[in-house]
Amino acid sequence: MSLRGGPATPPDSLNRPHTMKPNAAIPVLITLMLIGCVTIANAANWATLLDEFAGAGKASKGASHVADDAANLIRKSPELKVAAEREAKQLGVNVGNRAAVRQVLAKNLQRQGGDSAILRFVDDLPDADLDTALVYLRGGRRLQEAIPDVAIRARLVQTGGAPALASLGLRNTVSVDDFIKLDALTATGSIPAQIAGKPALARLGELLADGSESSSIFYGRYIRGNEGKWAAGGALTWWLTDPDSFQDATGQITKAGFQKLTELVGHATASALAGIAEGGKEAGRDIVGEVTKGYFIGTYAWAAWLALVVFLYLAGLLLPATRGLFLWPFRFLLRPRETNS
Repeated sequence: MSLRGGPATPPDSLNRPHTMKPNAAIPVLITLMLIGCVTIANAANWATLLDEFAGAGKASKGASHVADDAANLIRKSPELKVAAEREAKQLGVNVGNRAAVRQVLAKNLQRQGGDSAILRFVDDLPDADLDTALVYLRGGRRLQEAIPDVAIRARLVQTGGAPALASLGLRNTVSVDDFIKLDALTATGSIPAQIAGKPALARLGELLADGSESSSIFYGRYIRGNEGKWAAGGALTWWLTDPDSFQDATGQITKAGFQKLTELVGHATASALAGIAEGGKEAGRDIVGEVTKGYFIGTYAWAAWLALVVFLYLAGLLLPATRGLFLWPFRFLLRPRETNS
């Protein structure tokens, strides 16, 4: 306290900012560096594992995207257990027998030429990640079965990475052809090579592997088989970027999504695309409406209507069931003339 009654002056130690002593900071930095090194090594091991499962290890050069989060990508999926059991059964082992699962994973890697480091990685995998490895093995096997060419397969693994293999391993409804078609669209420039900060194929795999399943349902119902039409107006790029602007939680196209699709590809095309899985009644009415507006309204509408009437009349004459009805107005002209004897 000041002798003059002024405010007390805090000790110098209280005025100085608190700083960590240099010697105390070293263990913290070392710990962070070790964590970073382990994370990088783990990501590299997962990348190698995925490349080997796809039979593209040497050609792919370990470039699988999102490999650092490969386990988490599948771990959250409700399809994980079913898909792992399916692959284990295919390999002839019980998924609950963890030792047997490790053995079949190791044998598969040995057939692909996997080195001792990746074999140790599988041997050290936590039991919780063995199901994940089985799913990736299944995705890689499906890719190998569909694409014998190693170079093409390696390119798909490089650009599709962990998300693509995850979607193929988790769901039978996802097709290798989905990625082949998207790869072709990116090669021609119809789709950007990068979408939402990652390769387009990896983004598609991410959506098709999503645990909610809404995107995979939407893709199968509205896009698959019509990728070119979706790509032409930029709708496919938009959906890959922001699927929720087109679909609801059940994978159905929303009213706002249909409006967006109409803006991008036109009303008639949007109606046809939206009606493919619905049976097409409403879409058919929309398309007829478009045709009507284009041909039966305007300066020369009378010619279109006349042509339609003539067409229908001739069609009626050709059908036995309606021929008599259509000839009835001319019955007097067609009646044989009576001759005087």
